[in-house]
Amino acid sequence: LKGLYINNLGTLQVFNSHFTKMGTLSEEGDDRTTRSGSAFDINQFAEGDNIVFYNSTFTECGGEGTSGAIKIKVRGGSDETANDVPEKPGSLKSVLIQSCKFNNPNNRDLVLGTCSGSGDNNPKASTYPRSLANNTRIINTQLQILDESGNGYTLNSFTGN
Repeated sequence: LKGLYINNLGTLQVFNSHFTKMGTLSEEGDDRTTRSGSAFDINQFAEGDNIVFYNSTFTECGGEGTSGAIKIKVRGGSDETANDVPEKPGSLKSVLIQSCKFNNPNNRDLVLGTCSGSGDNNPKASTYPRSLANNTRIINTQLQILDESGNGYTLNSFTGN
């Protein structure tokens, strides 16, 4: 139920898979689940390669808060507020999410970057602002998007940095 937490992957390829209620509980308690409860929680501190999720289904995955079914964070460098991160930022060559289905009515489908909490006065603590990858593509995958005001949108495809 804790999901898969990865630091510094090379290549990740997930094809034709079904995930149900992954990343919904944590041994560390509710606070850790709301921040890091995801089916896949990827912290990229080093140079990485490609991430592919293809034709996979995520049902009720991830905790509430800043977690999601898939959470990908490119970290490190001078923008990072944590003291234990490398000076050189991590990187990924590409991220592809294609023909996936997300059935997560109470939590996020996809988190690119992260938020460490709205109560922080330090603006650097709110997000890791680097580009996720040189080539990030979401194809034939419907994501439900909520903006900061709570307005809902549907995203069917995306290509960009």
